[in-house]
Amino acid sequence: MRMHHGFTKPVNHLVTIGLFTVSLFMSSAHAQMIDTQTLVNNAQTEQDRRHIQDALNRDDVTTKLHDLGVDPAEIQARVDSLTDAEAQTLAKNIDALPAGGRIDNVTLLLIILIIILLV
Repeated sequence: MRMHHGFTKPVNHLVTIGLFTVSLFMSSAHAQMIDTQTLVNNAQTEQDRRHIQDALNRDDVTTKLHDLGVDPAEIQARVDSLTDAEAQTLAKNIDALPAGGRIDNVTLLLIILIIILLV
């Protein structure tokens, strides 16, 4: 009986020290509530980026970009680097932009501003 007790005491100390050491390096999770507006804004931003990407993936657009020598990976990188406001503005106006026709001054200024910000 003494042999059994003499063996368990050092093992208990070793396990206790091990658990204490492991608990020092564990990080705790911090959960917070997300308000509805933030959730809606995130969903809208993702939808805007998908809309831009869908417009860029059209056959006529990819053919034209390929003819101009634009790398598809660069296009994806630039779309990913858009801020939420830029993505929202571009997605809102992308369907209204004429395909190779005349554009109004506000739209031209917006496109130039986005290009300058990206470069």
